[in-house]
Amino acid sequence: MINIPAGFQSVISCFSFAFRKDVWPKAQLLLFGAIICPGSRTVCNVLRCVGLTWEKSFSKYHRLLSQDKWSAFQLSSVLLRMVVNKFIPKDEPIVFGIDDTIERRWGWKITKRGI
Repeated sequence: MINIPAGFQSVISCFSFAFRKDVWPKAQLLLFGAIICPGSRTVCNVLRCVGLTWEKSFSKYHRLLSQDKWSAFQLSSVLLRMVVNKFIPKDEPIVFGIDDTIERRWGWKITKRGI
């Protein structure tokens, strides 16, 4: 394992609740690698960026994303709270813009598509 900077660990420690104790170090490593990895952020590329090209079992890192139990909804809500607390003044309203252009279906049941 590589040494992850203490400043980075202190920022992301609020996400640790969503992972089992034995999975959290792998999640930290993937997150750190995803930030510093240029180009495509596949698990293999992320591990190469953090210097784990010698790692024989890339599958345990793939398994973290595919089979381990964690909630993207819980993690995204923590991230949203962190962003709001850091960048939005306390008395300011929060305005969200939602883009639904990813909807590829057409028809009379799909209303307000692309608005």
